[in-house]
Amino acid sequence: MAVDALAMSVFMGDLLQVERLNGAETLRSHAGPCQGHGPAWRRARHTSTIGAPRLPRPLIMRPALLACGLSMFALNAVAAPLPSPADLAAVAAEVKAAEIAFAKTMADRRLDQFTDFVADDAVFNGATPHIGRAAVVDAWKSLFKAPQAPFSWAPDAVAPSADGRTAISTGLARDPAGKIVSRFTSIWRKDADGHWRVIVDQGVDACDCPPEKK
Repeated sequence: MAVDALAMSVFMGDLLQVERLNGAETLRSHAGPCQGHGPAWRRARHTSTIGAPRLPRPLIMRPALLACGLSMFALNAVAAPLPSPADLAAVAAEVKAAEIAFAKTMADRRLDQFTDFVADDAVFNGATPHIGRAAVVDAWKSLFKAPQAPFSWAPDAVAPSADGRTAISTGLARDPAGKIVSRFTSIWRKDADGHWRVIVDQGVDACDCPPEKK
């Protein structure tokens, strides 16, 4: 990044130099009404200056030069190293642990702890989507009133993104008797405080059916 900053500094210096030169050329080409007067040698010198090839105008050069400079930073961002399988496995382990802890809040009947796992901008989809932490908690609070949890859930697969900031978690939800009632899919995000929180949740019906006979 230090090399990129130095290159951009040099680039901007060159741009300013072009601007100054263009500014001087503009002043020469817009001389006052007296430019037609004076000795012939002076008029000839002035005419030759005006007829000389002009540097490109700032309005033409600036977008091209800025685009060139910005592209250096874009290429640097694209060239960011990809994570190793070990890196992804470590993130997956973090999210799996977060999902298990999230499910434990339901088992422990702790709505306050459940709330902390829901992102401020979360969307929990159901018959009606619940948008935002307050709406999600309001929709789920009745599920925490009875002494026994109405269902439980656990992840069976976690897939993190390459940047390690988000991950998908999915698994089965079961009723108190252990019967499968649905499959959930959640998207987790690692927030600025280092805490993983759910930003999207979706459940679909799942059949607790015996395997098909072949």
